[in-house]
Amino acid sequence: MSIKDILISASGIVNSVLGVECSYTHSDGGTTDGINITIDRNKMVKDDMGMIAGYRVEASILKSDVPKIYNNESFTDDEGVTFKITQVTKETKTKWYVDIVEV
Repeated sequence: MSIKDILISASGIVNSVLGVECSYTHSDGGTTDGINITIDRNKMVKDDMGMIAGYRVEASILKSDVPKIYNNESFTDDEGVTFKITQVTKETKTKWYVDIVEV
């Protein structure tokens, strides 16, 4: 098993345990149901000097579930709350980290 395979497996476990089951709506109008997405409602944002500048809402989505992400795509959690993706903030080999806003 390669390191990449281990990272993919670990990422999947984290999202399945900590994530919320969501329905993802793609920019072409298609949907993917049953995706586990982790939502951090208190992601700390620091300024250039390392001081806390505020907080934002961030989600992490497995690339195996959503291979490509575009701004303004959305997902709805299991409680019916819809979030819109405003931008990708970080990309790893296995996950997308995106800023989201509740709509």
